[in-house]
Amino acid sequence: MAWYAIYTRPRWEKKVHESLVEKEIEAFLPLRKTLRQWSDRKKWVEVPLFSGYIFVNVNKKQYYDAINVNGAVRYISFRGEPAEVPEKQITAIKLYLEQMPDEEKELENLTPGDEVEIIAGPLKGLSGILHSNKNKNKVGIHIDSVGQIIKVEVSRNKLKVISSHS
Repeated sequence: MAWYAIYTRPRWEKKVHESLVEKEIEAFLPLRKTLRQWSDRKKWVEVPLFSGYIFVNVNKKQYYDAINVNGAVRYISFRGEPAEVPEKQITAIKLYLEQMPDEEKELENLTPGDEVEIIAGPLKGLSGILHSNKNKNKVGIHIDSVGQIIKVEVSRNKLKVISSHS
């Protein structure tokens, strides 16, 4: 048994995954939740982490069965040979998905001047004043450390508001 990546027809990842599961072939389709906006509503949807790709764990017999499902195009290959995906990479993707917040999760409203605390990562436990709100994913904060003020970029999902400026 070995893991391989299959390239699918555009927007067929879920259908291919379903077909593989029906054939009792171990398949992994990494999905993330995202908030989509339509003209009349917002809705949480699951979208593939890697658009156009699905992973299969197959033996020699299942290798051909997997690629013959409707919507599967070809195995990803290098120099004409199908590229095996190491088990540790599949495990790393699964771990990443477990720890990844929803892409557009309703995070605390952050405004410049708010006192915030870093709740994850190497700077966990440090607090500072929110300096800028560059985009939905990153913010800059000033941290008063050892008499110096430093500016760091921290993902929004790793911040908690201690006291709000507004």
